Amino acid sequence: MRFLTLASVVTAASLAVLASGCSGQASEHAAQGADEIVDVPHSTVKNQSLSNCWLYATMAWAESLHLASGARELDISESYLTYWHWFDQLVWDGAPGKTSIQEEGYFHQGMDLIYRFGIMAEADFIPEEATATRSSRQSSAKAKLDRAMRDGALATREARMDKALVRRELNLAWGLSDDVVNEMNAVFGEGYDRSLDQSSTVVPAGSPIRSARDIPILAAKADGTTREATLADAIGDRAWDQGFGRRKGALAWNDLDYPRDPAEQRAFEIRIQRALHARQPVVISWFIDFNAMSGSAFKAPPARPGRQGGHVTVLEDYQIDGVPGFGTLAAGVNETRPEALAAALDPAANVQFWRTKNSWGLMSGPSAEFAGYIDLYTAYLRGPVKKCDRPEGGGAETCVDHQPFWRAALPAGF
Repeated sequence: MRFLTLASVVTAASLAVLASGCSGQASEHAAQGADEIVDVPHSTVKNQSLSNCWLYATMAWAESLHLASGARELDISESYLTYWHWFDQLVWDGAPGKTSIQEEGYFHQGMDLIYRFGIMAEADFIPEEATATRSSRQSSAKAKLDRAMRDGALATREARMDKALVRRELNLAWGLSDDVVNEMNAVFGEGYDRSLDQSSTVVPAGSPIRSARDIPILAAKADGTTREATLADAIGDRAWDQGFGRRKGALAWNDLDYPRDPAEQRAFEIRIQRALHARQPVVISWFIDFNAMSGSAFKAPPARPGRQGGHVTVLEDYQIDGVPGFGTLAAGVNETRPEALAAALDPAANVQFWRTKNSWGLMSGPSAEFAGYIDLYTAYLRGPVKKCDRPEGGGAETCVDHQPFWRAALPAGF
């Protein structure tokens, strides 16, 4: 369903089983091309090589908000913020018992990384991967850093507390050029002397590092109006006194848990619809069972559990039936009738599926236009599915009923 927008239409594998994890199913034989016409404006589909889908979703969210402003597409480096995510782990949670980097995380962590470190373009951080949709450097950097944590320069707690040493080891693992290291040092110091959430920190003129305060977006308000803003406005300020990972601000986005009660679920879905009608890139966190995957869709809970894990993606569209007076409003069809969009918010209407931008490369999608997108059916997301794990030491597999739709990130007021 193409939405009546509030501004002109813009054209343009490893498996983790933690609740904060990311599942990857990247195609080595991906179709060529790109999705250029979307309801919520989106950048080019990428292909994660680690379990850091949450960072890919966060960057897709930021790129979408920027595109909506009418600006040219950003190609934000996920590797740049992966670098700082690993720095945080080593310095702040670097107990010597940990011998490998954790790849998983959350959307609010991705926002906080942008808040503190800004962004770099893919071509500026790793020039060799300027046109790549899949980063091989992330995998090689992790392997080198894991070795340093096991029996190398970062094997001790004392070493991990030395921020300048951690930075040097990260620079070596990532294979960064002297120019890139110098640009980063000019903003943050050789260790971590300052960050962009401090008003006194200045980004030198001409630096490839951009603060969230300098990235324009088009933000939507709950009353249906839009306003020019910056990515910093969408990120907001920390409000962790209100809960872990919470943010505050007139335009700040926050993760909200998907309810378990059916009536509350429909009310929550209406909030998502309203945000999509306003061309906002809603981010959803959900649980994957690959036995439920049919083509580019997850339609219903599988009869038998398969490979499982967590995933984070960004919504683009939806399909809904039972719309009073209009029946079905189909995904991929331009809907220009305000009365139809209003009717789609009726509590009696039924969202059949959400179309979501994925991070598995340009795998087969719902159509050639939507290569790299997948459809998540409400019947699957509401579940339940059997979430299974094997206790340490082996033994029988334990499975429990689980609701695949975990949470959605919405802007303030929605």
